[in-house]
Amino acid sequence: MKQTFTYVTHLECSMNGDNYEANQQHNLSKAGKPLLVKYDLKSLSNSLSKEELAYRPETMWRYGDFYLSDTLKILSALAKA
Repeated sequence: MKQTFTYVTHLECSMNGDNYEANQQHNLSKAGKPLLVKYDLKSLSNSLSKEELAYRPETMWRYGDFYLSDTLKILSALAKA
C-alpha cells in the first residue's frame, strides 16, 4: 500500500504557533522548540475510518496517511531496496 498523498498540512512551533512548510527539512523552530505536525483532519476523517485503519496490515504502510510526503518517498525507496 504505497501512497504518495499525505494529509499533513504544515508543521507548527509548539511554543508560539509559527507555521513551517511540511515538505522542507527542519530541526527545531526558530524559538528552539519542537515542531508539531498538523493534519487536514476533516479530509482525513472523510476518507479513512477507524475500521479501515484497524483492518490494514501491521506494516510501516498502515499509517502512510500520517507521514510527511518526504517520509513516504524515503520509506518507498527503502522498501524497494
